[in-house]
Amino acid sequence: MNKLSYLLYFVSFILVTGCVGSSKIVSTTNQAPSERKTVMESTTMTETRPDGTVVVTEKIIYTDADGKKTTAINIKEAPVSPPKQSENEPAETTTPTVTTPTVKVPETPIVQADNIVEIQGKKYTRNPDGTLTAIEGNIPTPPTVKVPDTPIVQADNIVEIQGKKYTRNPDGTLTAIEGNIPTPPTVKVPDTPVLQADNIVEIQGKKYTRNPDGTLTAIEESIPTPPTVKVPDTPVVEVPAPPAVAVETPTITTPDTTVETPPAPTAASGIDTAREANYMTEREKNMIKEINLVRSDPTGYIPLVNEYREQVKRTTFTDANFAKEELRAIEDLIRELQLMSPIAILQPRETLHNTAKAHGNEMKARNKTGHVGNDNSYPWDRITRDDPSLEDGNENLVGGPDEVRKSVMLLLVDSGIPGYGHRKTLLNPTWKYVSCYEVGEVQGFPHYWVQNFAK
Repeated sequence: MNKLSYLLYFVSFILVTGCVGSSKIVSTTNQAPSERKTVMESTTMTETRPDGTVVVTEKIIYTDADGKKTTAINIKEAPVSPPKQSENEPAETTTPTVTTPTVKVPETPIVQADNIVEIQGKKYTRNPDGTLTAIEGNIPTPPTVKVPDTPIVQADNIVEIQGKKYTRNPDGTLTAIEGNIPTPPTVKVPDTPVLQADNIVEIQGKKYTRNPDGTLTAIEESIPTPPTVKVPDTPVVEVPAPPAVAVETPTITTPDTTVETPPAPTAASGIDTAREANYMTEREKNMIKEINLVRSDPTGYIPLVNEYREQVKRTTFTDANFAKEELRAIEDLIRELQLMSPIAILQPRETLHNTAKAHGNEMKARNKTGHVGNDNSYPWDRITRDDPSLEDGNENLVGGPDEVRKSVMLLLVDSGIPGYGHRKTLLNPTWKYVSCYEVGEVQGFPHYWVQNFAK
């Protein structure tokens, strides 16, 4: 029995030693590629209800490395439905009515005297502090004082008010006059005089001489009107313009010593490093821009993660544990971005893109995903082999979402992956170069991507 136990122990040791000894050397960065992160199917349905409500339903089928599928249904805006009514229960539509008390505004008080007012038939005394005290007895209303008509001026010191005449005293008071004083005649203002000469005027067809004191003396006989003197127009004298003398000013050329400083790149232009890479598609350039966005501004990327978290909360999953794991990984990502400083943005590299493209086409041809190539090569093997000037590299594989940002978000959240390997690859500060290649559909996964990183 003891010999058999020793024999079994010895065989097990040989087997274990052989497995370890035959294991392949991994990347010098000690980051083995993580399992694929994929979405098997993603469909979106939009429905418009008769009441105008728009309902968008998104159905996503996730799959892990073991082939386990999880279906997620996300309704972005649910319609507003009335509460269900029982058939035998009468509908109650009674709305409680809130009655507002009617406030009666008292009538405008009638002023009877300086300190007496009347409100709704009752009289009050106005106190110095502005309050009112009711008066039990009746106080006779003071007589109404009628303002006299505008006085008619009869002379400089005589006025007539309501048919009676008064003398205006120097202090402005009036003294009644018992007898009648004849009204002075009305003086009619003559028409505007017609100017005949310097000292002669004509008023209503009659001519008068203007005296030095300003009075007028009538002239019995007619004086002929002096002839009208026409003043000739002012002659126009044309002065010839002096001949133009052309003076040629010598041109002095000053050398331009201004040094033009190129404008500082904005955040948007700084992270879009692949914009001029003609060997990439527009979507591939946008994925590199998204990767550089989170690397250059980790805390600024948190609002986008929060939006994704709210979307997950609104989603109904067939596997409740899947949702819990996704939310837990999101919270961990937010904490990591809060503590993280900006790291260098990545530059595109054509040799790195060719490596990603070759491996992507290889997976598409065999219709099978994975990091290991047909020649048993690993990502860092292919990267350093195709470009010997590179020291090391790694790879991410993701598929499913149509949106570029959502594919990057799946790799950043990286739920269900031990150690968040995809996230660590994306946020590795030692990388200098990046390339993204969109393969297409592989093994039933749409929008499959290969991301290669190197230094």
